[in-house]
Amino acid sequence: MLKIPDIRYVRNVGIAGHIDHGKTTLTDHILAEGGVISKELAGKARYLDYWLEEQRRGITMKTTVMSFQISVGGSRYLIHLCDTPGHVDFSGKVSRAFRLVDSVLFVVDAVEGIMAQTESY
Repeated sequence: MLKIPDIRYVRNVGIAGHIDHGKTTLTDHILAEGGVISKELAGKARYLDYWLEEQRRGITMKTTVMSFQISVGGSRYLIHLCDTPGHVDFSGKVSRAFRLVDSVLFVVDAVEGIMAQTESY
């Protein structure tokens, strides 16, 4: 029987920002810390970009969710991590994802700074 988690211990987190600012790379590293992928693959795997077209183009084209558990302060949390596209052509998918998450982690490139897509969110 499927056990429904206590919603007090569930977090829905989106990752957003301008195209090529490192959202998917950061997502890989978070998934590695959560034990989903190996630390050696983090930053190289583009684990959530599994569509062939995404891999070919090197960009995220859809919002993808990966779930994992972490322990914090003696409590177990279920994290739903949503990697969102950064390209303007897919901004509608990002807006829809924002309706589902509790919080958003905005990624800003330290060199380029705040760009058009960052401001539009």
